[in-house]
Amino acid sequence: MKMGDKFQVVLQKNIPDRLNAMRAVASKSRANIVIDQVSEDSATAIFNGIDGADNIQVNDIAIKN
Repeated sequence: MKMGDKFQVVLQKNIPDRLNAMRAVASKSRANIVIDQVSEDSATAIFNGIDGADNIQVNDIAIKN
């Protein structure tokens, strides 16, 4: 990860299918994340489109653009 990298968060929903087995459905969020600062063991980011960040949680998946 380096300064300026851009990420998109993927949100997962678990919904039951017709046999009542849980199926994961992924959808991308409207929020974009740009890495602002990077240190040896941490990084900070800026959220663009924060109104789309309602359900983002700590263990969500981020995909690099």
